[in-house]
Amino acid sequence: MSLLARIILLLEGEWTSFSTQVESVAWSFATGGHAILMVGAAAGLILAMLCYIRTTEGLTLKARTVLGVLRLVSTICLVLIAAGAVTKIHLLVKTRPELLIVIDDSQSMHVRHGEETRFKAAMQFLLESTHIENLRRTFNTPSTNTSSTLGQSGQPQHSQNLAEAVVLAASVPQRRGPPDHILLVSDGIQVGLSPLSDAAAQIGVSVSVLSFGDGSGIKDAWIRSASIPPFVYHRDPVPLSADIRSTGLEGEALLKLFYLRGETEKEVASVQVTLNGDSSAVPARIEFTAEHAGLQHYELRLAGNEDELTPLNNTLRFHLDVRPEKMKVLFIEGQPSWEYRYIKRALSADPAVEFHGLVRLPPDEWFFQGKNTRKDGQPILKNPNLGFPDSIEELTYFDTIILGDLERKIFEQAGRFALLEEFVRMRAGGLATIGGLAVYGAGNFDGTPLARLVPFQIEREKKLHLVNRFNVQLTPQGIMHPIMRLDHDPAKNEMAWNNLPWVEGGNAIRRTKSGATALLVHPTLSTQFGPRPVSAVWRCGKGRVFSSALDGTWHWALARKTEIDFHRRFWGLNVRWLSGDPRTSSGNSVILETPICEVGEPVALSTTIRDDAGGTLTEAEVIFTIVAPDQTNLVSHLKSNPAQPGRFAMSFHPATSGMHKVVVSVRLPEGSEEKKELEFFVTPSRKEFLSVKPDERALRELAEATGGTVVPIRDQEKLKIPTPETQHSRVVELTVQLWQSPGLVLLLILCLSLEWLLRKRRGLA
Repeated sequence: MSLLARIILLLEGEWTSFSTQVESVAWSFATGGHAILMVGAAAGLILAMLCYIRTTEGLTLKARTVLGVLRLVSTICLVLIAAGAVTKIHLLVKTRPELLIVIDDSQSMHVRHGEETRFKAAMQFLLESTHIENLRRTFNTPSTNTSSTLGQSGQPQHSQNLAEAVVLAASVPQRRGPPDHILLVSDGIQVGLSPLSDAAAQIGVSVSVLSFGDGSGIKDAWIRSASIPPFVYHRDPVPLSADIRSTGLEGEALLKLFYLRGETEKEVASVQVTLNGDSSAVPARIEFTAEHAGLQHYELRLAGNEDELTPLNNTLRFHLDVRPEKMKVLFIEGQPSWEYRYIKRALSADPAVEFHGLVRLPPDEWFFQGKNTRKDGQPILKNPNLGFPDSIEELTYFDTIILGDLERKIFEQAGRFALLEEFVRMRAGGLATIGGLAVYGAGNFDGTPLARLVPFQIEREKKLHLVNRFNVQLTPQGIMHPIMRLDHDPAKNEMAWNNLPWVEGGNAIRRTKSGATALLVHPTLSTQFGPRPVSAVWRCGKGRVFSSALDGTWHWALARKTEIDFHRRFWGLNVRWLSGDPRTSSGNSVILETPICEVGEPVALSTTIRDDAGGTLTEAEVIFTIVAPDQTNLVSHLKSNPAQPGRFAMSFHPATSGMHKVVVSVRLPEGSEEKKELEFFVTPSRKEFLSVKPDERALRELAEATGGTVVPIRDQEKLKIPTPETQHSRVVELTVQLWQSPGLVLLLILCLSLEWLLRKRRGLA
């Protein structure tokens, strides 16, 4: 069997393995091949004997034997091919131990290291190091890099999972077994979810490391992340917050914001940032105005320093969804009041608000303010003199309804309680209620549908009103709510609330409901449930509700002591929160839910499908097609999200940078079709540049966990790789598919040719 295995090795061209010790040989055949082999071999033997055993035309016994053997070998070759023969030969190979050199060529390895990059320093070390030359005398030293191991060759825009790369390098399928030792040349920056040392259990061999030190002496500053609003309204002030980090650099730096349009750019804002040099977060806040509607492109840039390690982490590009819609607000007030006057003034001056007002005048007439014509020419309210929208269709024209000092009997007419409840709970409308003489408990609203909508627990008690002036107090929960952010800076925001003028008084509310958030409380008055709440919010069904016990927020505008009109800002924030997301309420638009899109990071897209009446559609057929810059397409057929009916969403991980296009095809139940398109850019991954400082500690933990050592690359001569005490040997499996082996076919042709030539020489051909 050993001789046969060596013959097969010769046929396969494995000349160097001919003298290697054969451990075992195993055969396998196609279906029915074993029978074909047995019958064919027997038939070949009989054929050879019949052809030449009785031949007497001048042939010697030796000649007949040679011709018979050639005929038999030819027949066996044909039978092996017909039987689909495959043989597995296990060889006991004795070789030098193997030291696998893995070179980290990730993005962070291409930052500056002295006069060159870390990667070039690593390559130069491998080419010029006498220490490596000495190791090659003892070890076989194949090498690989992390990008080819991860299948990312030629794609520097990808970040790399170093732990995964080392694990894969130790178990590459083309290798004939694991290496004896791994030498990793790396800066130790790991972008995976788990620590680098967690890979030790999967590697299975010792890992020694040539590192780039602990990062001492490195100078660098970078933009780690930014907080981008999911959307803003056209001409809105836009608050941005960036997380700036630095190591080895202190002092002032300039953060600039640029608006990008095609090939042009324009600086729109800047702010000074104080670098602290210890890698801790430094918040940088920028506020600017969104001058253009649509999905806009911006870039943050941190002014570079010539001593910086790399400028590649000094920029961050993002999208800003600037909505052209206007929030439609209807304020219904029971009588002319200062509160109505100042809220109307605040909202009418807001470029993102379309204000409408209904005010009851003596004796019992209603005065309508605002445009009363829809885009199609139909009236917004057919009978504004009735003091309330007639139907749910009229009510849902508005995004937010503000209810003033209105008596209970007004809502008991024409089913208005039911209209409000459907508007909020089912149609996702926003509702604001404010204090007054005839509202909440003072108006006997306890037990009514309106009482069920508001976040206050409406109870009739002896004390109906707060009659003395007081300054409102912000709650710890309230300071974080979007409505209460009078200033983008948390410290300035708290100061703004503390410095607001007093209010005239309000309604006496004992407590908020479970699930509601108290925003403002009375500074001194309490009940058994805690401080008396004076404003609160909550989500009710699909809608949002804000309730205030105050009837004098207009003092914040009239008696203000600052140039900033915080009263106007408060009510602007209020209706923005109440109106919800215009991208979903309008329906059928494509939403890019990820402002910062980078290679390898998830990008979320969605669309909400609605019918003409504003209701959500769950049975529509929706297809998302993502067209990447390399012209590869990703197609996804989506179903509506059961938790958010009518919302169709997908997420994908872009593989290339550049401009992407999403095409959303919608087929509605009645058969009509429509398409929506959106273009957005994807930037190369920044993940490895969020911490460019070499992580020697992570490398040391990996080496210690596997039994290896860590040596800084500058001290490369100290690297010690242990040599195995015994001669290295391993079992190598060679699989030879004889049925398609060129050597076997060549042997067949050779045997047939020799037989024919010998027969011809003796006159038998």
